[in-house]
Amino acid sequence: MNLILKESFSMKKIMTFLIAAALAATMVACTANNQSSSSSSSEPSSSISESSEPSEDESSESEPEVEVPEANKALGDVITAARDQEINDAFGIIMSKDDPQAQMIGEMLGVSYDDMEAFALSVSPMNVKAYGVAIIKPVEGKGEAIATALKTWVENQQKSFENYLQDQYEIAKAATVETLDDGTIVLVMSENGADVQSAIVEGLKK
Repeated sequence: MNLILKESFSMKKIMTFLIAAALAATMVACTANNQSSSSSSSEPSSSISESSEPSEDESSESEPEVEVPEANKALGDVITAARDQEINDAFGIIMSKDDPQAQMIGEMLGVSYDDMEAFALSVSPMNVKAYGVAIIKPVEGKGEAIATALKTWVENQQKSFENYLQDQYEIAKAATVETLDDGTIVLVMSENGADVQSAIVEGLKK
């Protein structure tokens, strides 16, 4: 009887050991699988993150430069030389009909680029400052139409500022549109307008 009990007790110890070993093996296997799946699931997110970053070529893309005809650039240089640095920094010069602001400025002045042989235009796009300087060489037969359009713009500016900003009205009131002997048309609406116009006329003679 004691021998049977001893054998039974030994069998229970063996069974307990086997069960414990099986459980330990199962836990090791599960841990390995979890680590493997965690590693594999993190890899795609890494590759997605890398692929979503813009390439150096894409981030360095810039808008194409506007091509400026030499005749227009020469007129633009005359305007630049006639103004001080502050005004040059404040008001850019349209020297190409492909300039992003060319259409808007042309419509403001009431002129067509097809009627110009060469041009340089610098006009305030906002109705808070009376400013406009332009040099236009019209195509044959279009000089009078361009001069009339510029004079109309000057008159509209004067009306706009007359009861709005008195100091700007005085500048608009003193504006000039002059047709030179060679047909070149010069518009000047600016502080110290007489000095700017004289400088432009002298610059065109060089």
